Amino acid sequence: MQVKNIHLGNTLVQNQGLKENGELVKLVTDVLNEKRSSLGKLIHFDCGGLSSCYDLGFILTQLIYEIGEQKFVTISNEFDKTSLHQLSDFIDVGLAFGYKMKPDKIAEEFPILRKLINQKTENIEYLRLSYSDIQKYSCLYSKSDEEYWNKNLHLATNIENKIAFIKLKSEPNRIEIPLFSSMKLLDNQEFDEEYIFKNDTVVIFIKTVSEKSNVMSTLKYSNNIKVKNGNEISNYKMISYCKEK
Repeated sequence: MQVKNIHLGNTLVQNQGLKENGELVKLVTDVLNEKRSSLGKLIHFDCGGLSSCYDLGFILTQLIYEIGEQKFVTISNEFDKTSLHQLSDFIDVGLAFGYKMKPDKIAEEFPILRKLINQKTENIEYLRLSYSDIQKYSCLYSKSDEEYWNKNLHLATNIENKIAFIKLKSEPNRIEIPLFSSMKLLDNQEFDEEYIFKNDTVVIFIKTVSEKSNVMSTLKYSNNIKVKNGNEISNYKMISYCKEK
């Protein structure tokens, strides 16, 4: 089943009744006509979970290709954080399981949209670290290798001293967060280690896996990071370079 050039996906359509499929077709048609309210409804459409939601993610990525990224950004730019987080999750799924099969490539595939989502949903800013500051920390985190080598850092940790260093958008100065817990994960888990840094208002969750590369006496890691500040939660994928122990 499809609407113009947009394939709706077999699982989603088959798991719904005529009423839900009719609503889905209307929403997709309206988004093709650049109707903002319909895109908002589509982002929160009840897809039922699992494979059906993969189909919805695929629908959204197709819509971006079809109407163009800039127009899609224009009709998305007034959405709240919750909607943009949801949109980001669906796009990740759509790229991973759609016909282009590009997992974790939203920044490459849709850089303008990624910038909008980052600006409106992220709760941390760049750390501005001096050379002496950098020496204090065993691991330095950035969203890309390019940002790392330009010293555009988002997080710094020192596991031995049990602290993390972060700059929140809501705070005027950088703050240090103490280590709350750490653990090695089981062999069949996706990640190798998990760290939680926590104070009264901020929690930083880090799940890390070694990329088994050695660069200038540092080890490179891939990380899934969640930063919770009060009721605000932001998720990040970052690389880190850590001093060899």
